[in-house]
Amino acid sequence: MDLSAPTFTLRFATLSNAISPPDGVQISAVDKAIDDMPTLFRDGKGKPSLCVRYHETSPAKSDRLAGQTHSDVYSVVDPLGISGETHIGLERAKREVSTPKDDTWRRIKEISKKECSLCDECREMSCLEGQAIAVNNGAPFAPLVHKLVVPCAHRIRLQEIQLGDLEASWEKIHEIAIENSGKLDGITVGMNFGAYALSGASQPHLHYQVAGIGKANHNAADRLGEICEEYKAKHSGSDYLEDYIEALRRSGLVIAKNPRAILYVPIAQRVKHELQIMSRRSSVGNILNTEPEDRAAFAELEHLAMRIYAKLGIEALNEVWYQSRFEQEPAKQRMIVSMYPRTAIVAFYELSGNHVVDQFPWNSAQELKDVRDQLDDKFLRREP
Repeated sequence: MDLSAPTFTLRFATLSNAISPPDGVQISAVDKAIDDMPTLFRDGKGKPSLCVRYHETSPAKSDRLAGQTHSDVYSVVDPLGISGETHIGLERAKREVSTPKDDTWRRIKEISKKECSLCDECREMSCLEGQAIAVNNGAPFAPLVHKLVVPCAHRIRLQEIQLGDLEASWEKIHEIAIENSGKLDGITVGMNFGAYALSGASQPHLHYQVAGIGKANHNAADRLGEICEEYKAKHSGSDYLEDYIEALRRSGLVIAKNPRAILYVPIAQRVKHELQIMSRRSSVGNILNTEPEDRAAFAELEHLAMRIYAKLGIEALNEVWYQSRFEQEPAKQRMIVSMYPRTAIVAFYELSGNHVVDQFPWNSAQELKDVRDQLDDKFLRREP
């Protein structure tokens, strides 16, 4: 990856405001000179900026679509190295997923609470609302360790989830990491929440999955550590993720922040309205590096994201934590939590590593901010 390649700006008189990028984002031509230009780069003034590549539509297609510029395709290589590439096709037919109606959810809750094995586990361990337990996965598929972390209250919809449910879960996940740090090289943490057909959640009751990573196992965040090291070497010790946060801020993609973490729309969204939470402390590469204040900060922004999604009518999501390996001291990268609302189906193109959305990230950020501003809480008094 060439982190010092020059940039070339395209200016289109016909572009609408939706396509015109905000300060901190550059739309660049796709040609041989900049094929290797990274998503995050230093602009002519030395400021961190983000790049979106423009792919010109063929003349034949332009004729069929009456020359609409929206038929063009834009692409963004994931700057975190944890995914492939995001393609933005504004004329793409939306493939929105359908969600159950409120009366259906009421019936699901009544049935699931009577037959919930996770509620049974909580009762056996005398767990109360606001607490969380850790149990072994009855059908493990991860190496070394595979636990479920379960908030004891029976929550099956985003609008039901309380901040205390998440805070208790973060503390329990931290305990698992400490207890197993001697035999593991890291943990993969995630969540499937919502209707099974949408999220893959075999249990509707809110819970996290915690899977062990050995030295020979894949860790999705390893590439990010390599990018951070390479960038630091090429730019006189600069912090790649600090520059990325600054570029996000300049581009209007930050949704909220607190003293320890930041919530933002990634420049390369894998699904519409994807949100990520990143530590603001460079020393926090994984949950072992966190202090109680860090865990509370992540839970706070995770809860805000869930409230925003609930307000948008989203009923299912997946969540993945990207962390450094336990042996990596000091951390090369920062801990990141990605939240993927199930706003579209996944098909062959997504499985090949290319993700298709029908909206620019800055437009998605504005929609999410509009919803955030309808929520009556302290985040409205913070300037992202």
